[in-house]
Amino acid sequence: MTYAESYIQINNTWHLLLIVKTSEPTAFGSLISFESGDYTCIYSVNTPMRTFVEDGEYYYWFLPTSKKVIPTSEITPAALDAAYREGVNSI
Repeated sequence: MTYAESYIQINNTWHLLLIVKTSEPTAFGSLISFESGDYTCIYSVNTPMRTFVEDGEYYYWFLPTSKKVIPTSEITPAALDAAYREGVNSI
């Protein structure tokens, strides 16, 4: 699974766009996290705004309701639980 960030304009307002690519169909919960070097990005998401298959790869477009960047060294079960509660409460 890989991801990329971009921006999309909807009704004259720019929004963060999270693009997730997988090799097989995937179901997502309300939080998606990716480790990127020394940091972990945690996104709160709802249902994908767009899904499609191209060249055997599955693409999911999300408009995250929040994004949290945490140093990977600080990732503990308590930190993940706190991020989850914050993400759920921000929706």
